[in-house]
Amino acid sequence: MTQALLKPLPLLALLLLLVLPGHLEAEAPPDEEPAVQRSGTITGTVRDRANQRPLAGAQVSIPQLNLGSLSDSNGAFSLSGVPAGTHELQVQFIGYRSVSQEVTVTSGETTEISIALASQAIDLDEVLVTASPAGERRRRATGTGIASIDIETRLRDAPITRLQDALQGREAGVTSLAASGTVGAAGPVILRGVTSLTQDNQPLIYLDGVRLDRGNTNMVGTGGQAVSRLNDINPQDIARVEVIKGSAATAMYGSEASSGVIQIFTRSGRPGETTYTVGSRIGMSRLAAPLLRMHPDPQFPDPNDLLSTGLHQEYNASIRGGVDQLGYFASISHTDTEGSFPNNTFERTSMRLNLEVRPADRLTMNLNTGFSMTENQLPPNDNWIGGVLTNIYAGNPATRGTESDPWGGAFLPVPLVLQREIIDDAKRFTSGLSVRHQAAPWFSQRATVGMEYIDQKGTTLLPYYVAPGQADRPGTRSVNTRQNLQFNLDYGAVLNRAWSSALISELSVGGQLFVRRDQRVFATGTDFASPGLRSLGGTALASVNESELNYTTGGVFVQHQLAFDDRLFFTVGLRMDGSSAFGDDFGWQAFPKADVSYVISDEDFFDVNWISSLRLRGGFGTAGTQPGAFDAVRTFGNVVGFNGRPGIRAATFGNPDLAPEVSREFEAGFEASLFDDRIGVDFTAYHQRTSDLLLNQRLPPSLGLLATQLTNVGEVENVGFEFNAQMNLMRRGDFSWDARAGYGYNRNEVLDLGETPLISLDRFGSRIQPGYPVSGKWERVIVGYDANDMPIASDTAVYFGPSIPPHTGNLGMDFSYRNLVLQANGQFALGHVINNHIRSYMGQQRTGEEYFNVLIANGNDSNHPAVQRFVAEQRIYGTNIEDADFFKLRELSVGYTLPQALASRIGASDMRVTAAGQNLLTLTSYPGTDPEMSSTFGDGNNLSIGADFFSVPPSRQFMAGFTITF
Repeated sequence: MTQALLKPLPLLALLLLLVLPGHLEAEAPPDEEPAVQRSGTITGTVRDRANQRPLAGAQVSIPQLNLGSLSDSNGAFSLSGVPAGTHELQVQFIGYRSVSQEVTVTSGETTEISIALASQAIDLDEVLVTASPAGERRRRATGTGIASIDIETRLRDAPITRLQDALQGREAGVTSLAASGTVGAAGPVILRGVTSLTQDNQPLIYLDGVRLDRGNTNMVGTGGQAVSRLNDINPQDIARVEVIKGSAATAMYGSEASSGVIQIFTRSGRPGETTYTVGSRIGMSRLAAPLLRMHPDPQFPDPNDLLSTGLHQEYNASIRGGVDQLGYFASISHTDTEGSFPNNTFERTSMRLNLEVRPADRLTMNLNTGFSMTENQLPPNDNWIGGVLTNIYAGNPATRGTESDPWGGAFLPVPLVLQREIIDDAKRFTSGLSVRHQAAPWFSQRATVGMEYIDQKGTTLLPYYVAPGQADRPGTRSVNTRQNLQFNLDYGAVLNRAWSSALISELSVGGQLFVRRDQRVFATGTDFASPGLRSLGGTALASVNESELNYTTGGVFVQHQLAFDDRLFFTVGLRMDGSSAFGDDFGWQAFPKADVSYVISDEDFFDVNWISSLRLRGGFGTAGTQPGAFDAVRTFGNVVGFNGRPGIRAATFGNPDLAPEVSREFEAGFEASLFDDRIGVDFTAYHQRTSDLLLNQRLPPSLGLLATQLTNVGEVENVGFEFNAQMNLMRRGDFSWDARAGYGYNRNEVLDLGETPLISLDRFGSRIQPGYPVSGKWERVIVGYDANDMPIASDTAVYFGPSIPPHTGNLGMDFSYRNLVLQANGQFALGHVINNHIRSYMGQQRTGEEYFNVLIANGNDSNHPAVQRFVAEQRIYGTNIEDADFFKLRELSVGYTLPQALASRIGASDMRVTAAGQNLLTLTSYPGTDPEMSSTFGDGNNLSIGADFFSVPPSRQFMAGFTITF
């Protein structure tokens, strides 16, 4: 562990050598001043109006001059090089009302001002980039709800080490859960319920306008866990995240947006003084709950003996600033995380360069480029016969334990399984260029071209194994590679016209193009010639396979909005999509939308003292889910014929009429600020129905092909509501106390499956059946006992409940006193069930602490009726379907900004220290290890979840760190 800690130190030292000389050079006094001063400086502080607390991270700018800066930890800011004269200074900070103030600058002098911002629970003038593909739009003009998560300022102290951490417990209607405690593994992210039964239910994801590979693509086999490619993104580079939920809001994103859209925006540079930031966080983690014991007798090995305390370390450095026509942000980081379970590590090195160039007053160009290298070593676990826990828990240390394998491994010796190496390597490059052109006061346009390239390699090695008294096991080796190239081109133009002082119209037109090419090569070898060999060339039997996927999707859209007195907004729009994944005879799919937004509190007749602002909104829209690239075409597979001659045969029949699934949604809600902006409330109700589901239907045998074909048939419905509240509970002097709460309810129901009565998803009771939620749990139950006191199982399976929680939400508190900030965030999920299948399996295999307790209590007689009854009960799986309700204290963090005098001793402008913990508390009635585990999240569509089967629970993590800004 010490060596692992020291490994990144040379990198940090190099960063300091690069950063500090630049800082010293910038701080060195000039040898001489120019004879004539034609500019001055504006300095000042930004504070909370209620308690005079300094606000760090406020944006201070003079838009007409493209000058800007950020306030430091003491609320201080400085704008130099300001031309003499009177200018309009703007100050913005999330959660506060924006302020504009005229400032007169005298040549060669410094003008000092003080800005006081009033808190604002709901910011109706917040600019949302994702409201329309055509360009930015204020929240007040958007008829559907969009969530905005500020990571750079609000969550700077939170223990966020991956993007999914930023989504957990932040926003109602966002179901983001951890599938296990495996470092690097993915978890389901579901926005407003499941809309597809066969396709990917992950939302579309954009990074600075570049469309990312959203799939959890596995190039290694670990059982039920999937590797998340979102872990390639460094959270320290993210400024904010916008989440668009529901087809009423995602209609303009077209045929791949039924599951929602997540837009990620990284940090950018601003004109003003250059700042250099270095930081580090060191932490440790361990599984939050102990693993199940194998035997009550301590002489036998315990799976918890395999656990250790994992080390987490990360190092970050960045530079940020700008000049008149250029803003820049550059960063480099290194993260190294050890899991608590053996053979589980995650290592990431990432770099980013963001440039904003303004070659002309009306032209802005943004170039955002990122590169990352990750190496994720994964333990063999989770619903896999070759896994560590599988062989331990299905084994028997009392009857099969040996000196070399005291666990008595069931299918493979446990020491052999512990030698298995599973490594996922990936190199990811993203680059996007966005150009914004204000050609005239009434016409603007924006174009974005984005590219992402992923070079992924998965390797698995089971080495040659030799043990006394056992036959040699020659081992296996597999190498799987993937090159995924994606290209997106977006264009939008906006035409504005003021018909009168009260009536303004806005017409948006544009289009999007997306191209993807995915190439894979799979190679496997078995039986090494001798111990010590590791490559495919050393195996006796080898095979290779290759695949290639190409598809293109394009769409055009038009949208028109009428604004009355900047308070009433009507919007209608239409998008038309075509795709190579559609059937040849289908053509184009239309996605219409319409919404309205009414800031009724701006009306003269509105006079409710306790309501500061009130906006009513509603909308209708449609969005789609595409079929797979080859689902519409007839495909063929290779066969080996007589005397080994090659041949082909039809694999799928093809469907020239295949169309995308279409989700239609009605949404209505309101946003209100109450009691002088001390309370903010956001409420949304929705009804979404998805038709033309893509389902596999059995073909008539007369067609000569015994197979299924994807067809548009069936419906699924999602109905629910979301509620978010932000509250300022106290502001006295230097102390403030804020709270937030969110609750989301989703009722999901399968309405129609065509001619299919039901779909069985897995062997853990997950089923799709009309009249019930998607992925409900169905199992047989005990209905009585026979004359021999043995259990009698029901003839058919019984419905227990959904595996996806219908009730989700969050609770949070923020406390601040002067330079000290304490934050707590909790998440809950209610109303769902989980299959405690590991209990059933161990009982059937006559292993585990519970079985041995029954055996010992009955004289170690394995044929005793009580022992036989216990084993028989475990074969009726409904016995172990359990409620999975939980509340978790996801995060607890504290941050302290050191006094300015102390920071200045090392030439720094800001020094901050933090300490944080994650998954510190779990409240649940679930008798298993953890109700959040899901051993079957390997299919990518978020349906086959909710099974506790040879997984490790989420980890509890502690970390401390510092950030220094020069």
